Amino acid sequence: MTSERMPTDATPPAGEPAAADEVAWPSPASAPRPWLASYPPHVPASWPYPPVAMTRLLDDAAADFPTTTALRSAGVALTYRELLDAVDRFAVALGALGVEPGQRVGLLLPGVPHHVIALLAVWRRGASAVSLPPDAPAAVTGARLEDEGCRVVVCAESCYPTLAALKGELTTVRHVALSETTEDAPLPRRLLWGLRGWRERRRLLAGEGVQRMRDLIAAAPPAPPEGAVGARDEALVVHQGGERLAVSHDSLVAATFQLRLWLPDIHAGSEAVLAAEPLHTVLGVVGGLGLATLTAATLELTAESAAGALRAAARRGRPTLLVAGPRATRALAQAHERRDLGALRLGLCVAGHTEASESADAAAPESAAVAEEVQQAEAAADALAARSGARVRVGWGCPPAPLISANPLYGRAERGSLGLPLPDTACWLGEQPDPAAPAHPTQDTGPLWVAGPQVAAMRGAWQDGEPDARHWLATGVRAHLDRAGYLHPRDN
Repeated sequence: MTSERMPTDATPPAGEPAAADEVAWPSPASAPRPWLASYPPHVPASWPYPPVAMTRLLDDAAADFPTTTALRSAGVALTYRELLDAVDRFAVALGALGVEPGQRVGLLLPGVPHHVIALLAVWRRGASAVSLPPDAPAAVTGARLEDEGCRVVVCAESCYPTLAALKGELTTVRHVALSETTEDAPLPRRLLWGLRGWRERRRLLAGEGVQRMRDLIAAAPPAPPEGAVGARDEALVVHQGGERLAVSHDSLVAATFQLRLWLPDIHAGSEAVLAAEPLHTVLGVVGGLGLATLTAATLELTAESAAGALRAAARRGRPTLLVAGPRATRALAQAHERRDLGALRLGLCVAGHTEASESADAAAPESAAVAEEVQQAEAAADALAARSGARVRVGWGCPPAPLISANPLYGRAERGSLGLPLPDTACWLGEQPDPAAPAHPTQDTGPLWVAGPQVAAMRGAWQDGEPDARHWLATGVRAHLDRAGYLHPRDN
């Protein structure tokens, strides 16, 4: 996706001439929003998003629901009290390894409890997480760790050979916290590892600067965080849509709240969320970890993204809430038994985050390709709804925004559409800004620009400067806005 930054307040101060290429755009706050008339009664048009770090969601869940299961995988279950304790201890351990606020820590982990603990502990420490796909080529992994200056890497034992192959090339990495992910496996697999894997484990731990993550957590005191983490501080660095995106805490928090506002009838402390999307993506962080901690739900994890692993996780965890892309949604719809998904109540199948989004040369999305993916998402959502009896709707986002618009869960789902823009999201349709014209006349068609708190602090999406809620983001999609406020991808 090709992203551009367009400031809304481009009028120069008194006495200063305006640049020739500077054009004033209308403020997103004053832009008309005809789609609000199509909102279901339970969805507010706006919300006071708290200016806090993502770890505040964990603090609140642990305070209100300490004994509720926070994480569950094939071999591990942690309550919110236990999760908070592990996060605080590992944050202390990271400090002992030299991680300072503002630094970046590499994460090379599949979807296991240690990934959640590490991500939250990095944030607790005031650092930023560089989330890398565990199956990325060694050259890509090494280049990104070097470019971000990561001195510490939290790495799964299954991914350690990738780091070992880069020995001598990683000039910044000083410490590796090794996550023994077999501990998250079922008992038979753990026993098998104990019988034949002890020599390999000793070899890994013999590496210079390599320590067990489990040992680091056990040895550290459960000290509270040393300093406050700012809402505008960088939280996450990911590569999506061919771009490097540095995401701040407040944009992640806002996106999580927007998702919660769109999903009605959620009972705090009683839900289960399936982490169907990887935690090295913004959609995975918001739709998995963020939604779970905000609602004090149980986050069901799976170390693999294969269809069989997802269905096994669904059977084991009986999720009630799901936010996933078309591929994961389609895989879950193929569950052998309807009772595997019988607990599912609400789901969003989010188009726009394709498997190709990790590619370094990913092109801007063509409207025809977006329309095709929406059709695929609708087919997957329909199949999952038929299999589970749940309400499943289609939403849409594009890097860097995890969710921009969605069809309402209780309301009219417009086929072939991107849905209605989420609360506090503004849209502009047009080739060139015209402050004298409406931002999006009814039944207008043109290139789609969006603004809102979920994209405001995605720093990597902007060509210069630091954006805020007054700026517009080019989605690269040409769209049509109908009379009811639904967005439709259009070629012309």
